[in-house]
Amino acid sequence: MSIFIKPLNDRVLVKPINCTAMSAGGIALHGTNAPKYLHGEVLAVGQGRSMPNGERAPIGVAVGDIIIYGNVQNTIEDVLDGEKVLLVVDQAIVAVCVE
Repeated sequence: MSIFIKPLNDRVLVKPINCTAMSAGGIALHGTNAPKYLHGEVLAVGQGRSMPNGERAPIGVAVGDIIIYGNVQNTIEDVLDGEKVLLVVDQAIVAVCVE
């Protein structure tokens, strides 16, 4: 039996990506002073936050997008197929990475 997590409302299911923090000059930063960038791949997207008029506010990311998200207190961790996944609120997503 395969289990899939379907995000509800304004939640996005994200698989974290380990990225090394880099300086502006391209030097890998290590240690406690290195800035922490939170990157991930979007695995599933909820239907959007419910608005007072009954419509749904669209979420600006799609499955497969690589995103940068903030460290939000109400982020939920889980395990899917043996890998760590996160349910983050769409407002925590600050950027989509493009080539």
